[in-house]
Amino acid sequence: MKTEVFGDYYLAVLPSKSSLEWVEEEKDDIVRDMYFDQGKLEAVLMKNDGSRSKIYQTALMEKWTRERINRELPL
Repeated sequence: MKTEVFGDYYLAVLPSKSSLEWVEEEKDDIVRDMYFDQGKLEAVLMKNDGSRSKIYQTALMEKWTRERINRELPL
């Protein structure tokens, strides 16, 4: 789900499992919660990084590792 509410942009792909590794990151006005299963991205909640939402979608579809996210989608 992608939406813009009151000037804030959100992308949400919720985790299907509750036993995932959770990583929360924040910089300036951007917040993202990422959920990993065996080191691969399974879900993400992102606020105010709409210009890169397609990269987030690619990261989810390709199940990027945390290292790749830090390299190609750093905050």
